[in-house]
Parts: sequence; C-alpha cells; structure tokens
Amino acid sequence: MLSAPAGYGKTTLLAQWASTLSSDEWHIAWLSLDERDNDPSLFWNYVLTALDACVPGTSEAALTLLAKQSRFSWEPVLTTLINSVSHQDKRVLLILDDYHYIHESSLYAAFIFLLEHLPSQLRLVLSTRTDPPFPLAQLRAQGQLHEVRAEQLRCTTEETAHFLTQVMQLPLSQVEIQHFAHRTEGWLVGLKLAALSLHQQAVPAHFLASLQGNQRYILDYLTNDVLFSLTPQLQHFLLATSILEEMCSSLCDAVVGDTGSQDLLEEIERSNLFVSALDAQREWYRYHQLFAEALRYRLQRTHKEQFIHDLHMRACLWYQEYEHSEQAIHHALEAQEWDIAAELIESSSFPGAQSSYRLVQWLQRLPEDTLRAHPSLCVAYARSLYYTDQRQALYWLQQAEQFLRIALEADEQEGQALTHSQVRVEQRNILGEVFGLQVTIKYLQQDWRMTLAACEEASLLLKPENVKGHATILQVQAQIYAMKGDFIQAITVGLEAAALSHTINDAPSEIFSLGTVAYCCSYTGHLHQAQQIIEQALLLTERQAQSAETIYYYIYGLQGYLYWHRGCLEQAYEWLTRAYDIAHKAKLIAYLDMLCAHLARVCLSQGEVQQAEAFLHQARQTAYERRAEEGLRDIHYLLFTTGAYAQLFIAQKKSEHVTITHQVDKTTHGTVWCLEEMAICRLLLAQSRTGEALVRLTPLLAEQRKLGNGGIVIEVLLLIALAYQQNQQEDQALPIIAEAIELAAPEEMLQVFFEEGAPIEHLLYALQWHWQKQGRNSLSFLDHLLAVFPSEQHEGKPDISYAPEEKLNAYQGLVEPLSKREAEVLELLVLGLTNRDIAERLTITVSTVKQHVSSILGKLGVVNRSQAQARIRMLGLL
Repeated sequence: MLSAPAGYGKTTLLAQWASTLSSDEWHIAWLSLDERDNDPSLFWNYVLTALDACVPGTSEAALTLLAKQSRFSWEPVLTTLINSVSHQDKRVLLILDDYHYIHESSLYAAFIFLLEHLPSQLRLVLSTRTDPPFPLAQLRAQGQLHEVRAEQLRCTTEETAHFLTQVMQLPLSQVEIQHFAHRTEGWLVGLKLAALSLHQQAVPAHFLASLQGNQRYILDYLTNDVLFSLTPQLQHFLLATSILEEMCSSLCDAVVGDTGSQDLLEEIERSNLFVSALDAQREWYRYHQLFAEALRYRLQRTHKEQFIHDLHMRACLWYQEYEHSEQAIHHALEAQEWDIAAELIESSSFPGAQSSYRLVQWLQRLPEDTLRAHPSLCVAYARSLYYTDQRQALYWLQQAEQFLRIALEADEQEGQALTHSQVRVEQRNILGEVFGLQVTIKYLQQDWRMTLAACEEASLLLKPENVKGHATILQVQAQIYAMKGDFIQAITVGLEAAALSHTINDAPSEIFSLGTVAYCCSYTGHLHQAQQIIEQALLLTERQAQSAETIYYYIYGLQGYLYWHRGCLEQAYEWLTRAYDIAHKAKLIAYLDMLCAHLARVCLSQGEVQQAEAFLHQARQTAYERRAEEGLRDIHYLLFTTGAYAQLFIAQKKSEHVTITHQVDKTTHGTVWCLEEMAICRLLLAQSRTGEALVRLTPLLAEQRKLGNGGIVIEVLLLIALAYQQNQQEDQALPIIAEAIELAAPEEMLQVFFEEGAPIEHLLYALQWHWQKQGRNSLSFLDHLLAVFPSEQHEGKPDISYAPEEKLNAYQGLVEPLSKREAEVLELLVLGLTNRDIAERLTITVSTVKQHVSSILGKLGVVNRSQAQARIRMLGLL
C-alpha cells in the first residue's frame, strides 16, 4: 500500500516499479480509479475486465456471473474470481491507483473478503491518499502488508537536486536546490509545478525567494505561468477539454469542434503537462486533478457561459452516440439542460438498477419544476427517500399524482381516443405506482378498509407486467392484515409478495416481504418458522450490494427480536445493535423506532432500566421526525413501544401513578389495540386491580384464540395466571399456566415467561410439583425453563422442604418473629403452592394453613402473597 498525500509521486513510482517486473513471472493489471467507481457493480466490472485483459479467461466466469445479476452481489463474483486466479501458473499483480476515491462501504467489505481469501498467485497494490478502513494492524501482524508512506516518498535534497538538474534541466546552485527542497518539503508535484514556472524566469533567485504559500498558490502557477507559456492553440485545447474526466481523440475532436486532437494529446504528454495515459495503447487520457481544476477555473473566468454550455452539450451528444448514458447525463446536467438530462435518466437503466446512489445525486440536481414534469422520476426519487425522509417522499408522490391526473383529465376533455394508447397506459401505470407508494407510507394512519380499497385501485392501474408494482401492493396488504390482527392472512399475502419479487430478482423487496412474514410468525407463536424465514432473508442480504443496506438493518433487527423471544439476550442485543448502528449512521428512520423499542425490551430484561428509557425516548423522537404529515398519529411507534413503556413504568416503580389509554380504534388497528389492552392490564395488575384486569383479559384471550395468534395467547394466559395468583386463587392459576406451557413448548418460547419474573417462576414450580403429585411426567420444556430461569434467589430447582435452621433464625429477626411452622408455610407459599398443596405437604388441614398465612402476612406487614414475596426478597430471606 502506497499511502501519502496528493502529489508525492505514487503513480509514477508504481509505473516505474511495474516496468521492472519480469513478464515471465508476472501478469500485471492496472486500474486507475475515480469518484464514479464507487458504484459497486461498475467497480468490479472494471476490475474483472482489467484482470481478463492481462490474463485472458481469468475473469470470464466472474464477468458472466456479474452480467446475469439484476441486483449486484459481490461474494459469489469474488469467490469465482479467487478460484480462477488460484489455478494460474504465473503470479497476477492487481494495481489500483487512486484508491482514496473509493468510499463505498460495501466495496470495503468486499475487499476485506478478498484479502482474507487471497490466493497465493494474486497480489494487490493500492495507492491512496488516505488509509482505507481495512484491518491494517492485523495484516501487519501477519506479515501480509508492505507500506510505503510519505516519509519514504518525500524527495531528499539529493533527489531534489537530481530532479531539478537532470530531469527538468535547471542550472541551479546547491544553495538554490537546498532552498527549493526546504520550501517544497520534498513534495514532488510542487517541485514539478515550480520547476515548470522556473523555466520561464530570467532571474531564478527572485522566483525562489517568492516560492511559498499553499496549494492555492500552486494552482495559480498552473494558470498564470504554465498555461500562459503555451501556444494559443494548445491553451484553447486544454481549456476546452478540461470539462472531460477522461478523454480520447475522438471525444476531444467532438468537444473542440476540430480534428487533430490525437497529435495534441501526444504533444501534451511529451511536454509533461500533467496528463496520464489510462491504457497501454494510449488511447484514453486524463488530466492531473489539480491541473484540471486550474484549467476549469480559468475557463469559467475567460469564456462566456454559452461557450461552456456548448462544450458540455457536444460531450453529451458524443457520449449518447456511443451509448455511455452515465457520462451523457453528467454533461447534460453540467450544461443545465434539465429536460434533456431528465429524459436521459428516464431512458437509462439506472432507475431500475442497483445504482440508486448515483440516481439520487442526479435527481437532487434537477430543478423541482423539471422533476414535476417527469412523474416517473418523482416516483424513483420517492422510493429512494422512503427510508430516510418520508415527508419528502410523500411530497414527490403528490407532485407526480397531480401531474398525471391533469394529463389524464386533459386527454379525456379533448376527447382523444387514448384509452388503449401506450402513453395513457404508461401514465396509468405510473399513477398506480404512486398510489402504491402513498399507501406504503400512510397505511398506518388510515382505516385498514380504506387502505385495502386504495391497494385495489392501485393494482387496477398497474400494467400486468409491472411485477415490482404489484409486489409492492402485496407487501402493503400483508402489513395491513398484520395491523388489523389477522396475522395468518398477513403471512399468506407476504409469502405471495416475496415469491413475486423473487421472479424478477428483486432481492430487497423479497427480503422486506420475508421480514414481514417472520414478524407475523412471532405473533402467531411459530418461532421456528420465523427463524427459517429470517435465515432465508439473511442469505439474500449476503448477496446484495450497498443498495440493499436499507434492508440489512430490518432483517438484522428481526433476528435480534427472535433471539429475545428465546431468552438469548446477549445475541439479541448484538444483532439489534448491529441493525441500530446501520440505521443510525445512514439516518434510516423508517424502522429505527422498532429497533429502539426492541433494544429497550432487551435492556429491561437485563435490568438496565435507564438505558431502556433512553432507547424509548429515541424511539419517540424518531416517530416525530418520521411523520409523513403533521397531525397524523404514528401507529408504527405505538405498535412497538406501548408494551415496553408499561414494563418500564413498572420497573421504575411508577405504575401507581401511570395510566395508559387506548390511542387507536379496535376496528381499524386491531393489533395495536390488543397490545395497548395488554399494557393496560399489566399496569392494573401492578396496581393490584386484578378484578378489572380479568374483566379485560378474558374476552381478549377468546379473541386471540379465535384469530390463531398463539404468541399473543401465551402472554395473555400468563397475565391471567398472575391475576389469579394475586387473588390467592392458585387452583385456577395452575391450569392457565399449564396451557401456556403446552403452547410455548414446541417453539421454545422462553422470554415470555422470563418477563414476568419470580411470580411466574413460583407458579411454574408449583405446576411441576402438582404434576409430580398427580404422577404425570413433567414436560421437558418445563424442566428446561425452570433450569434456565434467570432467578436471583435460586440456584437450579429449589428444595421444597422444611425451612433450614438458619432461615428460621432470620425469620425470628423480624419485629414479630415467625414460628417454625409459619416459616415452613412461608417457604412453600413463596414457591407458589396452593393452600391445599401446603396442607398435604405438611400434613395439616387447609383451615390451619389459612390461619398460618393470615398470621404471616400480618407479621410481614403485607396483604397478599405477592407482597409477601417482595417483602422477604427485600429482607434478603429468599
């Protein structure tokens, strides 16, 4: 790796070194990079093409695989390349010059993969101005990195003397050379720029005395001294062609409006006028960046806008003729020919391809009036804004809708027979896409019946072959069914949407649909199915490029959510944090509140109450920022945070002062209403208002059973069991908790029990003991659940026996000590045994047990068993 600031001769050194290598031992591929190469698909296409040019056939399979991909995925392409290179007889050297232009994160990930799997026949050489984010320390430790930095590239006094006197042929004294070296500090480009100017100086000493300043001063040299010393013809050529990032003689002829560009390019190269050949045949060139900037600066100051406009349009037309749409669009934008640029973008393949990064940059340069007149570009822009700025996305959809409605109505008023014309069909198709995306953004705020009707309207407008549009509609319908509480129907429609996206290789849409299905499976209580779907989605994400980053965090978050359901808190936090980092860095706010809410639940499970509150605060802030329209409730936010807030208030011991009320209507947003109802009941239980809680929970249980939402049913069952336990009705609590165990066992749902803490743990032990008393074998899931239950007071299964002597002594330390028998009863009581069970265990009557319980509660200063348990926990007696 050659890493140093601009102008230290990295490229020159590489070229000289490469020329010394034996062609009998090495194949050399050279690729000069620029800003446009951040597009992952184009980047790897250039790399593979360069390798194939130096070793024919090496990249053929990888190039074929790349060409077949509708959504770029680097891992299979690089794996194919690695396997091919590993079979080469001679070693292959890949030189990537100016790697500092690369800042695309997926390219970093791909390079790390390549470095980790580098075959022995391949060596990489990078020249860069900044260190890439590679594991450099690890590579150094493993002896896999050789570095050349500015300290080694800086010209010494001897090298400066050789360059000035031998290369530039300047008659300078040793003192003048030392002054030159001191002023330039060994910067090679500075030496070269200054030396070129010095050639024209009659008195070198005067020039040397003024050799100071920064890069801006060197740029002034380029215009005032170097450029002005050239012939008018060469000056005109340099200024006119400075608008080109790369150039060949044919392109230069078109831009300048004359022939003879090849001769001028060769003259410029011979004159060391900061031009570099990009290929061995010397057909394509580019100017040094500093030189090009200086030329463009001079061009703008000395020529009229119309002249510069014409230069860009000639370049645009040339690129159009040779079907280089990207460069044609660039020059149309530079010429401010907005309509031409918009038409070029529409006719290119970019709006539907993986190069959304470039597309957004183009669209942001277009004036709003131009965008409004091209509804398909408004739709493309809205899609790109969905995850980052839904208000703006909705705005551009509204602009597109307004334009299309006016156009369609005008056709109808004029009586034109365009019902079946291609233009009208296309306009209706775009309008269908507009409706579909609007519903995607606003469905959470609307009645699900209205939203489904809007989906039907959008579907009728879409062309049958618009598979992506129809898949989007199905995605929204799946989420609507989920929001109304019909998760089974949501799963069916979501799988249909994923299958449709799969037919067109639209992996991001397929991944999103699979994520929706997995989420619904968690509510129906089918965690195994959810995990299988998430694994399928994760495989798809591994094949995606940067354009799919918006999908990564959604799937990573769902994987963390499933780990939480299974009680694997560390893995859950790891995956959720991974998702959160991606979303937060890229400002992807569409599902950031979901991640914050899940992280809050994990933190609460780990006892990190303050951190949980911080995550919920951020979720609320995200929801506020995301609102597509002022005044709309964010149902998405309520969906994920309501339950977490209830648990936070309880953990903060604020439940007595908190009231949760319904924010949605049951008929329009059934799922959110259900979660709100459970949160209300949880707070009622915390306030010992068990009667009110049971009145709400009983019909809720019946509804969720009818819908087949097993995951919700389990949680409701546990709340009912807790209510009976608070009422000292353990006989009624045990069959409820038994049903929850039987439902949860096949899917290994642990966390739903862990969330309820010690009260549920004691009921579980009571159930286990009850089953053993009946001669029934305990479910292995129940045994496992108790073995791993995160309990502070127990190490494994507690011993249901008489109280040990040391605990009896502790109980006697109360203000009014417990008797030995009362201590024995208390030990069994806190484990969740009923009065009848305790009586059988101690061989006493039920009425005697009741008397002991009443006495125990009085001595502890509490009124029920749950408070008794909390009291002795506080006293350290558990």
